[in-house]
Amino acid sequence: MDLSRLLAQKHLYSEERLVEECHTLISRLYPGLAVRWAKIYGKRWAFIKGNQEGLSLHAEKYQLSPHIGIILDNPEAISPEDKKELLAALKECFNHGTG
Repeated sequence: MDLSRLLAQKHLYSEERLVEECHTLISRLYPGLAVRWAKIYGKRWAFIKGNQEGLSLHAEKYQLSPHIGIILDNPEAISPEDKKELLAALKECFNHGTG
């Protein structure tokens, strides 16, 4: 997966920059996937980046760290295997210190 470079250098990025880099990579790897990023404040998820059109009632939310989450508005646009791999890589990025 193309996130390997980012994983190796994640300590160089702030959390905001890491969101930017990950969003760019996901957009390139899965151009049809509608993604939103959120800052997590307890039970409240506040939008910070991503898809703002065509929000879905069937979106899937994933908490990547205590403070960052991702919402897939059209999860069917990615295979279950790719989604599992992508989420595992993102969780690793956001849970092991960002510098």
